[in-house]
Amino acid sequence: MLVVDDQPVVRELLLELLRSEDREVIGAPTAKEALRLAKSRGPIHVALVDRDLPDGSGVVLARQLLTTIPNLEVILTSVSPSVQAAIEAVEVGVHDYLSKPFEDIAQVEVRVRRAEHQSRLSRERQELHEELRKSEERYRKLFSASPDAIVVYEAATGIIREVNEAATRLYRSPTSELIGQNVAALRHTTSKQKPSEDEAPDSRASVRPEGIIARVDRRADGTELAVEVSEGTFGELRLGLTIEVIRDIRERVRAEQKRRELEAQLRQAQKMEALGLLAGGIAHDFNNLLAVIINYSSFVRDQLSKRGDALSLSREVDDVEQILQAANSAASVTRQLLAFSRREVHSPEVVDINAVIRAIEKLVRHTLGEHVDLITELGTNLPMVRVDRAQFEQVVINLAVNARDALSDTGRVILRTEFIEPSAEIGGAGAVVLSVIDNGVGIDPQNLERIFDPFFTTKGPGSGTGLGLSTVKGIVEQAGGSISVSSEPGAQTTFMVSLPPTLESAAQHVPTQATSRSTGGEKILLVDDDAAVRRAAARILDGAGYKVIEAQSGAEALALHEREDSHVDLLLSDVMMPRMSGDELADMLIARQPDLRVIFLTGFASQGLAERASRSDRMDLQLKPFDNDSLLSLVRQVLDRSLPPRFPSMLPPKSRNTKPPGGRTE
Repeated sequence: MLVVDDQPVVRELLLELLRSEDREVIGAPTAKEALRLAKSRGPIHVALVDRDLPDGSGVVLARQLLTTIPNLEVILTSVSPSVQAAIEAVEVGVHDYLSKPFEDIAQVEVRVRRAEHQSRLSRERQELHEELRKSEERYRKLFSASPDAIVVYEAATGIIREVNEAATRLYRSPTSELIGQNVAALRHTTSKQKPSEDEAPDSRASVRPEGIIARVDRRADGTELAVEVSEGTFGELRLGLTIEVIRDIRERVRAEQKRRELEAQLRQAQKMEALGLLAGGIAHDFNNLLAVIINYSSFVRDQLSKRGDALSLSREVDDVEQILQAANSAASVTRQLLAFSRREVHSPEVVDINAVIRAIEKLVRHTLGEHVDLITELGTNLPMVRVDRAQFEQVVINLAVNARDALSDTGRVILRTEFIEPSAEIGGAGAVVLSVIDNGVGIDPQNLERIFDPFFTTKGPGSGTGLGLSTVKGIVEQAGGSISVSSEPGAQTTFMVSLPPTLESAAQHVPTQATSRSTGGEKILLVDDDAAVRRAAARILDGAGYKVIEAQSGAEALALHEREDSHVDLLLSDVMMPRMSGDELADMLIARQPDLRVIFLTGFASQGLAERASRSDRMDLQLKPFDNDSLLSLVRQVLDRSLPPRFPSMLPPKSRNTKPPGGRTE
């Protein structure tokens, strides 16, 4: 507190009266000294100033002090008070006016305390204003800098009162157009608001929590926006404002959709893998059964045909032929299962797809029937592709038959080949493309998504296995290619098979020809854990003049080979056997007898085993189910092949133990 009075006695009296533990009081005799003390002694909250000072007017000093010191309260004292003086003091901003001499000295303390209280209120008010200013500045910065759109509108009317820059970008409208319009103009007419499952209202918020809303908004041009909104209402519902913080979640929605698609693809891949394993196992056992059915049916047919009364037995012969036909059809289904599961023996070679189509064109025409017009549009100078020829023939036939089945009565099927140059969509070296086009009934969109699923068919019971197109897809992808389909109900359907071209030439992959020899007599070690298959194969070989030694396991085969002085001409072994597989048995026998020739009997073989057999002149694969002609032909080919003077090792690069693995005993 500052006391300014030129009379020492009065000044000292006031200093003594007003000084206390919570109040510091300083005195000044003149206006000049008062101004100096005000600047040097820190903040002053109350000044008691005499109106008549030797160096100037107390009113002028009061004005100067009030101008330089914020929240100061001035009490003016005078020995000659007047109405005019009081008015002048009020105009300057003086808080109170006291007359000298003081009638009640205690009233001075009361007036000072009142002035201090007013000063304190002024300071608090100023602090509140400053805090409010800072708060508004922070809000404005957050409001303007927020990456999310913010829209403030009247809760009762929906009229927009304020938007930030992010809102103008999101809705692609300037601030002047957004402010003043109804907030309903930003919302899609069919938009449904619902709380997001992964969000919850915050009970600590300063606004009324409304939860998180997933909504579809729209721009002025009609573009739809997927947004997420959090909102709150300020003040009374009827008079207050609602603020919405709007986040663009289109990227999140797309990412979520992509994630769901990837999860669906993963589930489909896992399902296909499980189906493939199941199909492979079923095919192995089923092929063994079919081998028995086909060969023993052939035995019966041959015996009936040798009888003199063939005419009277024609019905029986026809019955056996029906059994053979059904068994061969079942073998075809098994091959489709294996192709679908990618477990069929795969023997890729460099081929010209035009040459393949020309070779089977007559067969395809016969398969389609006279009511279907087959048109071939084969491109010129197509690059070669590396694919299993037999499997590619199956692709062409399956797609052609599928196209025929889409025709209501008559129609056309087009086989078109072309080369598509590299592009953004077709990378690498481009693609050799086979298109199969029909003008049938088309495919419904809901069926189009499942068209390549195994066992899915739109045909009636008994009219299809549902494996045709899934088999095609498996073959094409195994060859490193892709297949796609485009169709609309009532319009043409196009299946497009794309295969990567190769720079290799077909001449590099001409198979080795076997030398001609028709007599038997060689010693063959036959190994199969299935007794019925083993007996059928032994009967075929024995009938051709070969000496057959039978074994039902790898361990037994090793023992029999040793009993035969460790020499046989050919090992004919099943691949999948308990305790010791056929290729493990072959490795052990080759270690004993390096010139041994090997044929593996298999319903399906791993790609590694198929490649190993294809690299060696001494090895080959016989697929199950086999018949008399196929088995004898391959046995003769392997035995008659010309070999180099020094036999190349058929062992794989890693060393192998020549004794049966520990614990592998029959």
